[in-house]
Order: sequence, then structure tokens, then C-alpha cells
Amino acid sequence: MVQKEKELLQKEVDEELNKEHQGVQNWETPTAVLEEMLVAQKDRDQALMSRLLLANEERDEALLRARRLQQAAESDDFSIQDTDMDVKNLLQHVCEAESVLEVKQFGAALVQHLRLAQQRRNDITAQEMKAVMEERDKSVDKIYRDDGGLCLFYF
Repeated sequence: MVQKEKELLQKEVDEELNKEHQGVQNWETPTAVLEEMLVAQKDRDQALMSRLLLANEERDEALLRARRLQQAAESDDFSIQDTDMDVKNLLQHVCEAESVLEVKQFGAALVQHLRLAQQRRNDITAQEMKAVMEERDKSVDKIYRDDGGLCLFYF
């Protein structure tokens, strides 16, 4: 009987141990998954921070380049509005330009100069046409007045 009690007690202890062992095993799987998830989250956060740092560096470099270009444009003493150069001089400056900025500036001045010349030519042509038409109208009026309204043109 004592033997049976010992066996029964041993079985109860074994069962409790098995239950505890199963409980520990049940907790090990979610813990491992959680640990893997935390490691992956940490890797993801580090990659994100690296990308943010790289983006910030690229932005800073772009701003620095923009400032340098702006300073170069401001420090250049050439002004398109102040130019009174002729086409030949402007072409010479375009050919002798040492930077893209200078080519753009002198090229823009050349284009502006040519457009103004074309506009002046168009204005002169329009004024001459207006003068010719006024002269024609005066001649027609004179012919009508002189001939009493009868006008014959021979070609």
C-alpha cells in the first residue's frame, strides 16, 4: 500500500512536471516568434534611418549646389538689361564664354537683341504701309474731287 501510494504520488508529480513542461513549451514558441519579430523590426528601423540620413545628405548637397549657382549668378557683373552691344559683339562673347551660365546670359541677350530688331523692323514696315495707304486714300479722294466722282484707271 505504501508502495502504491508512492507510485501514485510519483505519477502525480510526473503529471505536474509534464504539465509545467508543456506550459513552458507553449510559451517558448510565441516568445521565439516575438523575438524574431523584434529583431526584424529593429532591422527595418535601422534601414529606414539609413534612408532618411541619405535623403537628408542629398537634400543638403542639392541646397548647397543651388546656393553656389545663385551666388555665381549674383556675382556675375553681366546684366542682360544693361547691354547695348551689337550682334557681332554678342556673338563674340558667346563664342568666348567660359561657362554655361555665360553662354546662357549672352545667348539670351543676343536673342533679345534680335527680337527687338525684328520688332523695330515690323514697326517701321507697318508705319510705311500706313503712310502708303494714307497717300493712296488721298490720291483716290483727289481723283474723285477733280473728276466729279468719275474715276477711270488704265493699266
